[in-house]
Amino acid sequence: MSTISVSAKNLINGQQGFITLNRQPDQCPICHHAIEPAFRIAFVVVDVSISPGEGNVRRAQVVYHCPRRSCYRLFIASYSPATLIAADHQISSTLWQLTSTEPRVAQQQTFSDEIAQVSPGFVSIFNQAKAAEDFNLPDVAGPGYRKALEFLVKEYLIDENPGDADAIKKEQLSNVIANRVTDPRVKGMASRASWLGNDETHYERRWKDKDIQDLKQLVRLTVIWVESCVLSRRLEQDMLHPSKARAMKD
Repeated sequence: MSTISVSAKNLINGQQGFITLNRQPDQCPICHHAIEPAFRIAFVVVDVSISPGEGNVRRAQVVYHCPRRSCYRLFIASYSPATLIAADHQISSTLWQLTSTEPRVAQQQTFSDEIAQVSPGFVSIFNQAKAAEDFNLPDVAGPGYRKALEFLVKEYLIDENPGDADAIKKEQLSNVIANRVTDPRVKGMASRASWLGNDETHYERRWKDKDIQDLKQLVRLTVIWVESCVLSRRLEQDMLHPSKARAMKD
């Protein structure tokens, strides 16, 4: 990918010059689509987050806009110099490397119609947890994924057994999985997801070799098997054996 030269105002000394960027962002941080952004304006400032009170650490901030009509939003790309720039050196004397873009908007995870219909609570909470993880808040995201799992399992069971809804809502998740989930694949994945999910809510971890990525994988596997069970049940109900179908008509 070729470098790009843009005009930038040095807010440290007020001078205008050109800086060389190693690349432009290739994805909009707001709509998450691949783009070729439109340059608007650039500045060079002191990076106080790295060196508070000192003037020898720089950051370039470049304003772009997303060219997609459905987005067309402004965003800021931050760049750091490849080499340290002394206070008396020109900002054009180094290559500036892309480090981040903002504002960051969490990208929604989509689920099948079956999961969305059976457990809308799961879809909502999972995406809230994902947003926390996307914003680097793993200690908030972990308990969120655990809560999403509970909604998934309980709403799936309530869909299967609406008459037991009140009892299912009140039971602990571990008991619901152990005593009410009949499909061995759902039970196997959900129980393990519950173990790791509990670790995310407790002071000490029992599963020290597992982390939030393992929890997410187990939740996703639980989703797959729940979806399979829901689809299987609906197809079995829609396609009764011909003899049963005739008996029901009679």
